[in-house]
Amino acid sequence: LVFDIGAHVGDRTGSFLRLGAQVVALEPQPMAFRAVQRLYGRCPRATLYAVAAGARAGEVDLLLNSANPTVATIAPTFPAAASGAPGWEGQVWDDRVRVPVTTLDALIAAH
Repeated sequence: LVFDIGAHVGDRTGSFLRLGAQVVALEPQPMAFRAVQRLYGRCPRATLYAVAAGARAGEVDLLLNSANPTVATIAPTFPAAASGAPGWEGQVWDDRVRVPVTTLDALIAAH
């Protein structure tokens, strides 16, 4: 059993499935989740959730970078911290979406 937290577009989910694992994949970013769902939604060994993982269950704002959809965060301090770092120049978190949050403990109990 593998938990793929932040599955993005499912590259690791696919690798784990090819190795024969049962995979529980979480991806809160709507566009990325649709990709994971298209690729692995019919696989009986894949359980997919459009949620974030956090310390407490509930909801959180997911900050999105519409120009670079591989970049998203639920950490409100991350955009400011990354703004001066090499490789992060020009990155802008210009959108947000409210997403559900679960905990790793809840996932372990359920699976």
